[in-house]
Amino acid sequence: MAAQKDTDIDVLLRIENLLRYHLKPPFARDFDVFAGIQIAATGGGDLTVVSFQVPKGVKGVLKAVGQDADQPNVFVGNSTWKVEIDGSAQTGWGGVNTQVGTVENPEDVVIPVSENQTIKLTCSLTDAANISLPVNVYGRLKGYYWPVSVGVNQ
Repeated sequence: MAAQKDTDIDVLLRIENLLRYHLKPPFARDFDVFAGIQIAATGGGDLTVVSFQVPKGVKGVLKAVGQDADQPNVFVGNSTWKVEIDGSAQTGWGGVNTQVGTVENPEDVVIPVSENQTIKLTCSLTDAANISLPVNVYGRLKGYYWPVSVGVNQ
């Protein structure tokens, strides 16, 4: 079966989406959320450190993720961090056990998001042998979003 040829419109739409995910549109609105939690024990599963719900009527992109802890040993194989969109771990962030970016200097990412989706940074302590419990962990999510169509009330 022959491959279907893209129309000019298909190509232009793909280029437009690519540009919006890599170049911030002038009408986009930023989001930048920071939070922290205290973890008292291992084995508690994935705990939400910080989250953001994409507003209705917009598309967007998560552009940066930061993670920190008050004890450096948290990032030496003693924890697992995930970025999830609506509960689904994202490629490259499905089980990170090192520090990738700090809350002051978050790691650049490009993860597209859509209206009403919830972005979460989670942490699970897997081993407390080198950690004094409780431990405080922190997260930061940065990005931007724009209206799906002209005239959308936000």
